[in-house]
Amino acid sequence: MTSTSSSSRISQVAQHFRASTGESLTITDTASWSTLSLPGNSTQDYNRFGVFTIDVLHSPDELSVFTTQSGHKLTPDAQGVYWPLNADSNGYWNPAKVYGNVVLTWSTQTHATNEQFTVLNAILSTLGQGPAAVDAKLPVSELPCQAQGITPSGTREGTCTDSGVARTVVDRSHTLHAQSFNVQLTHGKLGRWIKPADGFEPKVYAKGAFVALQVQVTNTGDSPLDGFDDAELEVGGKYYSEDMTASIAVAPLDTFPLQPGESGPAVIVFDVPTSVALDQPRKVSSCSRWTGTTTSSSPPSSARSGTSSV
Repeated sequence: MTSTSSSSRISQVAQHFRASTGESLTITDTASWSTLSLPGNSTQDYNRFGVFTIDVLHSPDELSVFTTQSGHKLTPDAQGVYWPLNADSNGYWNPAKVYGNVVLTWSTQTHATNEQFTVLNAILSTLGQGPAAVDAKLPVSELPCQAQGITPSGTREGTCTDSGVARTVVDRSHTLHAQSFNVQLTHGKLGRWIKPADGFEPKVYAKGAFVALQVQVTNTGDSPLDGFDDAELEVGGKYYSEDMTASIAVAPLDTFPLQPGESGPAVIVFDVPTSVALDQPRKVSSCSRWTGTTTSSSPPSSARSGTSSV
C-alpha cells in the first residue's frame, strides 16, 4: 500500500516525465515500491530511452536493494551512479541512480553512461521544476527541432528531436551522416508511370503521381545494409509511405546488400495523390532539404516536409 507522500511523488514523476517528453508512464504497485515504465515495446521509445524503470520507494529501508549487491555496499561514481559488481548473465549492466526516494534503473551493454541515461537523468534530476530546466541539461540533439529553428523550410542544419524521434536535417547538396551510413540525395523526379530497370517487365502506373528520389548510400557500419526500411515522404504535414512495387521496379539490381565500406545508388518511390503533386509541384520535386532519423541502425526511415526526406 502506498502512503500519501509516495502517491504524491508518483504523480509528480509521471506528470514531469510527460511534460518533458510527451510520453505517459504506466504504474505498477508492489508492497515496497511503485514502478513507472513505458508501455509496450516501441522501437522509437527504445531508441530514445533504452530499457529502464523508475521506482518510487515507499520506505527508505528499501534503498539498500539498489545500492548493495551480495552484501557489499556499492559506491556511486562521480555521476552518482551505483554500478553492480558485474554484468548479468546476458552481458548487460543494470546500474541505478538515486533521487531522494526515486530510483532510476536501466540496462546497458557497456560499463558507461550514454545519451539515453543523459535524457533520463535530466528529467529525474529536475523533479519539481519546469520543462525549461530539463532542456538546460539535455544535449542539443535532444532539444525540439522547432525550438532550435531546424525545420524543412529553414536553412539551419543539425540534429534535433521531433515527436520523440531524433532527426538530422541537412541541405540537399550536403551529406546526411547517420549512425551506420551516409546518404546524399542526388535527384528527384515526378511522373505517372515507371519503366522497370530490367526492361522486360511492364510499366508500373501510379494511382496518383510517383515521386522518385535517387540517393547515394555509403555503408559506414560494420554489417551489410539490406535496403531501406519504412521510408516516408512528408508533404504539407501529411505522410506518404513508400510504394515498394515501384521502388523495386526501378531499384539498381546490384546495390544491396551494401557491404561495409561500399557505396551505391538507390531509388525510393512514393505514390502521392495527383492533387499533392499539382498543388505543390516545385516543393515535391525540388527536394531542397534532406532529413533522416538517426537513432536507428537501419537506413533512413522517415521523411520530412514537403521538400522531402527518407
